[in-house]
Amino acid sequence: MNTLSPTLRLTHLWFVLMGVCFPSYLMAQQLVGYVTRQNSGNEPVGNVEVKSMFANQTVTTSDGEFNLTFQGAKPGRNVTIDVFKENWIVINKEKLNLNLPEDPKNNKLKIVMCLQSVYEANKNRIRKDIERNIMAIYEKKLKAIDQQKEGHEKLIADLQIELQRLQSQLDKLAEEYSNTNLDDLNEKEKEAYKLFDEGKYEESRKLRASFESEKNYLKALSERAKIKNEKTKLDSIDKAKIEEVAFHERNLKREALEAQQSFDFKTAENKLEFLVSRDTTNFDNTFEFAYFLDKQNQHDKAIRYYQRALQLAKTEPDVAMTQNNLGILYNDKNEFPLALKAYTTALGIYERLAKTNPASYEPDVATTQNNLGNLFKDKNEYSLALQAYTRALEIRERLAKTNPASYEPFVATTQNNLGNLYQAKNEFPLALNAYSTALEIYERLAKTNPVTYEPDVAMTQNNLGNLFKAKNEYSLALQAYTRALEIRERLAKTNPASYEPSVAMTQNNLGILYQAKNEYALALKAYSRALEIYERLAKTNPASYEPSVAMTQNNLGILYQAKNEYALALKAYSKALEIYERLAKTNPDSYESSVATTQNNLGSLYQAKNEYSLALQAYTRALEIRERLAKTNPASYEPSVAMTQNNLGILYQVKNEYPLALKAYLRALEIRERLAKTNPDTYEPAVATTQNNLGILYQAKNEYALALQAYSRALEIYERLAKTNPASYEPSVAMTQNNLGSLFKAKNDYPSALSAYSKALEIRERLAKTNPEAHEIELCRSIVLLGLLQKADYQTMRQVQINGYLKKAKQILSKYPDIPLVKTLMEYVNDLDGYFKNVELLLPIQVLQNQLQKEISNTEKIKIQEQIIERYRYLVTNGQPQFANELGSNLSNLAWYQLLEKQFKAAEQSEKEAINPTTFKKTEDYDSKIEWANTNLALALLFQSKYTEAENIYLVLKDKPYKKATYKETFLADLDELEKAGITHPDVSKIRELLKK
Repeated sequence: MNTLSPTLRLTHLWFVLMGVCFPSYLMAQQLVGYVTRQNSGNEPVGNVEVKSMFANQTVTTSDGEFNLTFQGAKPGRNVTIDVFKENWIVINKEKLNLNLPEDPKNNKLKIVMCLQSVYEANKNRIRKDIERNIMAIYEKKLKAIDQQKEGHEKLIADLQIELQRLQSQLDKLAEEYSNTNLDDLNEKEKEAYKLFDEGKYEESRKLRASFESEKNYLKALSERAKIKNEKTKLDSIDKAKIEEVAFHERNLKREALEAQQSFDFKTAENKLEFLVSRDTTNFDNTFEFAYFLDKQNQHDKAIRYYQRALQLAKTEPDVAMTQNNLGILYNDKNEFPLALKAYTTALGIYERLAKTNPASYEPDVATTQNNLGNLFKDKNEYSLALQAYTRALEIRERLAKTNPASYEPFVATTQNNLGNLYQAKNEFPLALNAYSTALEIYERLAKTNPVTYEPDVAMTQNNLGNLFKAKNEYSLALQAYTRALEIRERLAKTNPASYEPSVAMTQNNLGILYQAKNEYALALKAYSRALEIYERLAKTNPASYEPSVAMTQNNLGILYQAKNEYALALKAYSKALEIYERLAKTNPDSYESSVATTQNNLGSLYQAKNEYSLALQAYTRALEIRERLAKTNPASYEPSVAMTQNNLGILYQVKNEYPLALKAYLRALEIRERLAKTNPDTYEPAVATTQNNLGILYQAKNEYALALQAYSRALEIYERLAKTNPASYEPSVAMTQNNLGSLFKAKNDYPSALSAYSKALEIRERLAKTNPEAHEIELCRSIVLLGLLQKADYQTMRQVQINGYLKKAKQILSKYPDIPLVKTLMEYVNDLDGYFKNVELLLPIQVLQNQLQKEISNTEKIKIQEQIIERYRYLVTNGQPQFANELGSNLSNLAWYQLLEKQFKAAEQSEKEAINPTTFKKTEDYDSKIEWANTNLALALLFQSKYTEAENIYLVLKDKPYKKATYKETFLADLDELEKAGITHPDVSKIRELLKK
């Protein structure tokens, strides 16, 4: 009892306090424990290293006992124990993080260990037994569904979903049973465990149910509460009640586990929720219930219980584990800021714990870093993703050196993730190295454990197929996809619910590959197989498989569009869009981006069909979605915004709306150049694409200096990228060289054009030798361009070479008869071939054409053009009727020069002779080839005040397709050009209004 001392009144007395030192007493807290062998009757394990931060390192005695002394610690302090014995593992790892007890001798820590080889063998055996039982119950339940009864599709769908969930948790289920230590169970539990181990699953469930754990758990809790209130009760009685509570808690959890394996998920949920509701302060029960809900795809409810678990967590490892799982859920829901916050919190804790206890927490650091890598990759933050994956890999590879059985699978997982990242960054050699490392591990593990690792082998082969496809190495891609398909189809025979979706995925990828190889029949077959599977699965499980149906329909749309089967393409795209828009109504975060993708593809289709207003509408819808998404997630959606702006630029350019095209291209370029500053590997190719398109636009505007500048920038990027990745970027180098050639040709700089075309041809020839399917058709395009240059600038010494190239092009193109582009190229080749066969007859014409191109005066151009016409007329009327088209075209060209000289009547006569010749016979395709001559005829009539006749021509032709646009754009462009030349008429404004309607 404290007493008050009397107050001393001191007068005239000063006290000086001299630094009095008080001695410091060091406190120490003991932790006593022992190590036993699993399922051995508590057989002790000696020579186990036991240590912890701020404690002495020790080794267990022959009796398995150890004693740790924590200097300066008090009871209740949280500590983590590190335990090691070579080739052994700890079974009850959760016990290694604890609060130091007040009475260490009566609260000994029991650590259970097992030889790793024994543990793995037992776990694999249990896993196979559980899977066999699950499949047996699945088949039984499937047969029990009356497929004649209404609503059976949903019952089958629900059953398949449940099967997939269980199969995804097989390792977790096997681990739960493998971690059981029979020495810690009472006789009732041992009997139930024995029944389960013998495969008598139903008997095990019945026995556990007979324990009436809900009722007895509540009773034991109530009795224990009374004991706490009555201090006279003996501790032995309290301990008995504690053990009774623990027994019924264990039994309820095991009942939930066995209920899951019998597809009785509702019972499992009820058992776990019962535990949480009856003891709202128990972290373990709350976390386990949240995890169960997570795996049942009850994500919102799972998040609520994880958050409740966070409030109950008493140790940092529990906090970190919960934050990591929350991060995964937030990432899956595309709630990236919340995911990043959760992962970062978890990582901070694990890294701090790993500094003092690396053996226990470095694996968790690696797991969280791997998850962060996935998050950053989803956000397109590739440098941060690489940093996270690299840290995870460094840890896992180091751990795998001493414990390969435990950590090699994780090494393979991170290598696979790195492969995906490197591929996204276009760093193909690094991607190949990562995938190959993952594949080597998975294939080696699959030799001894095929059930677990063959699916991973197939997954990695599929990823390799994607990589080889991106590198244009089609034979290797086909080989990889075929291997993946063989495994997945074999697994699907015995387990269709789990592996048929993977079969469909590989078939879809094969379809993309065959399409790239121009093997459209095989592509259609592969897509159709994928679609058949997805549509069948979607009938019973629409939530899971309708997105895959939409994806495959979208791919089919791309295939049909490539084949010019526009009606089928529109049908496929429309089906995809209908699904995505419906899904986006209830889940916009997941599906709005897919709506935008399909709208973008529809825009491309409408553009190909010359339905420009519909194309603009589709692109605009895609852009609206992508710009809105980019406001909150620019890293993920700004690249898509740039892509749509680029496509809009192409559309406006085709419509001759050059200012709008320029504006769209520059917006795309601004985004791509900005992204390329921090991530050049991914976005520099896109920068080059936009520069190339700008070059085409400037060339169309006759702004040749700007066109040259844009092409040169594109070429610089492509050539630099091709040095380290030739397979991917040499084709782009060739494309840009061809465009440069066309620019130089337009400038009449024929030597420079020849140089550029020749460089492109050299690349195409070299690539076609090793990969003909990918490059032969483009080689023919280069040959055609060289032929057209020879036609414009005939050089006798080049003709033999040109003839050889044209012959080669015919041989190549004949192998691909069903491809629309091939048909166009073949027409050019045949025209050039016929042209050059008559080259001696045409040499005088070629000389005149060269003069015409150099002439500035329209009066002189008319004179030269009349000489060209007379020479063609001579050829046509003297045994060379094939030149009728050239004669008609030149008559129309003459009319244009006559218009520029205001010789309107003469222009009318020239065009009428071109359209309806009286001095020569038409060829079969003459009318279609010369239809464009009506543009000049309409102008000649208009400027002679023959408005009605001109109006009729404009009305008939204005909306017809012409030069990737319609005649309307050409009509307006011609009026603009004549107006610039000072040639106008009062009726021009009326025609402009007519055309714009």
